Amino acid sequence: MVEASGFDLSTFDPALVDLYRNDAGELTAIPFAVYPSVTFYNADLFDEAGLSYPPSEFGAPYVMPDGTEVPWNYDTVAEIAKILTVDANGNDATMDGFDPTAIEQFGLNFQWARVRLIWSYLQPASFYDAAANTITLPEEWHQATQWYWDRVWVDHTVPNSTYAASDLLQPSGFASGNLAMSIVPLWYTCCLDNSVGNFNWSIAPVPASFDGEQHVAMDADTFRLVKNANRSEEATAAAFTALSYLLTDAAATLGSAYGAFPALPAAQPVWFDSISARYPGEIDWTVAVDSLAYANPRPAPSRVERSQLHANVRA
Repeated sequence: MVEASGFDLSTFDPALVDLYRNDAGELTAIPFAVYPSVTFYNADLFDEAGLSYPPSEFGAPYVMPDGTEVPWNYDTVAEIAKILTVDANGNDATMDGFDPTAIEQFGLNFQWARVRLIWSYLQPASFYDAAANTITLPEEWHQATQWYWDRVWVDHTVPNSTYAASDLLQPSGFASGNLAMSIVPLWYTCCLDNSVGNFNWSIAPVPASFDGEQHVAMDADTFRLVKNANRSEEATAAAFTALSYLLTDAAATLGSAYGAFPALPAAQPVWFDSISARYPGEIDWTVAVDSLAYANPRPAPSRVERSQLHANVRA
């Protein structure tokens, strides 16, 4: 239908179009609402710790307290998360007297299981040998899983399940004001109204994964026409015309109504105006646009599987 109707896909970032392709390369939908994962950070907690903010551009370095520039990756995040994790006595996680049983501020969290970002992103065909019925996981996956375990149980900079469910991190981790960095999709802007007047925050790109590349997990919504529906050609054409309207002319209005970031560039200014009025602080919303080019290709493993891994590490 896209080709037959002459629908112009060139207005979308190519990475977003690929996001909607299946393993055979077939387009299953047209981009509509997208939610790139970003690093939400509490600017007040960074200021209190005397730390530089995370970089606002992909590929830009992070400036450490001693002035050295280092890559914005998960090793760097691990180091600054220690400084940003503080116990009831005011000791941070770099200090000998730090008490992991009395933490009052955490450095990092992966809300809603975006922990897969620390891995490289590979399709199942990349590591599954169907003939031998064996799976060989990349070395960076082993490194990343160990990295996550160490943050929870060695450094104590990521809350375990007990802390995550405690009053300290309610109504949700980052929204509590007691979490310095959270890697979570952009739709989390739904849930930060309590921050206004209480703490300042902004967003930054996600850190580079353990393969050295940038991978942005992308939640996405769209509308679809069911292929095997019992429709005439005329009805299908009419339905696609209506669908095209929703994805183009109505995208800005629907995006605001749904609280969704439009994939269509022409519809994004309305979202920026709306979100800036809701959160009037100095928030770098251009990070959302820049993140689209780094969207992970094709669907991710099931959320149930990823969430279970997330829970297993933190339990």
